[in-house]
Amino acid sequence: MNREGLIHQLNQVKQVQEMLDKKEELLLTMKSIALEATNTEATRRIVLNHSFQDLQSQLSYLESEIMDSFREILKNSIE
Repeated sequence: MNREGLIHQLNQVKQVQEMLDKKEELLLTMKSIALEATNTEATRRIVLNHSFQDLQSQLSYLESEIMDSFREILKNSIE
C-alpha cells in the first residue's frame, strides 16, 4: 500500500475512533438517565424515558455507521 493509501486508512481509523468516543458518551448518558429514572417520580420518569429512547435511536444509527466504517476499512486494507 502506498503512502497516500496509508494516510487515508489512518484518517478512516481516526473517524471510527471519534464515533466510538461518541458511542461511549451516549452510553454514559443513557446510564445516567436510567439511574435517575429509578429514583424519581412517575412524571419525571416519562420525560427521562423519552430522552432515553431518543438516545437509543442515536445509538442505533451510530452503531450502523461504525459497522459500515469498519467494513470500508477492512475492504481497503485487503486491496
